[in-house]
Amino acid sequence: MAGGETHGYAIAREVARRRAPELRPSTGSLYLAIGRLDANGLIEEVGVEGRRTIYSLSDLGRRVAEAETERLRALIDVAADRNLVRDPGADR
Repeated sequence: MAGGETHGYAIAREVARRRAPELRPSTGSLYLAIGRLDANGLIEEVGVEGRRTIYSLSDLGRRVAEAETERLRALIDVAADRNLVRDPGADR
């Protein structure tokens, strides 16, 4: 959702495109997660197109995503310092 407004089916397609098959949530899991994100104010409903509800990342959601990205970067830096991370370009 960081790229703009979207609906659940588009999220599922994007997850499959980026990480398939190791990360392919079921439809039920995906919509449960969307419901939790909405309930916690991390995303917000911005409209409806036919049967599809369109969501967008809220300001709070963007701040949380940015903080989580920084947290993960710090973990990767620690792993790299301990030679636990391969250089992704080394295999090319």
